[in-house]
Amino acid sequence: SEIHARSTEIKKIEMDNIHQYTDGVAANAVLLCGFTAFFAVEPDEDTPPWLSGVYFCSAVISLSLNMYVVVTANLLGALGPTYGLNGKSESSMHEAVALMKKERKKMMTFFEFGAAFF
Repeated sequence: SEIHARSTEIKKIEMDNIHQYTDGVAANAVLLCGFTAFFAVEPDEDTPPWLSGVYFCSAVISLSLNMYVVVTANLLGALGPTYGLNGKSESSMHEAVALMKKERKKMMTFFEFGAAFF
């Protein structure tokens, strides 16, 4: 029906918007991963061991959270549209967009914590 076709087209536009948003967040996460790896250098000899431990734990947490963001963005970009277009029901596009929105919120939370630990 025409209503279903228009609804699916709107969801496709929404899916493209989510994809652009997640790509932007992933690009920032990649930058944070690079900076985290670059700045993870051996501390001075007079640095207390507990402070070195906090520093390296923070770097590992930041790197891990931001890598999750990068992987999730890539999977959303590949699997979201595939599910929306090739799903078993007529509402697959709607389900794909709903799932992508849910994952985008979680991804953004991980990015915010990764940036905070940086």
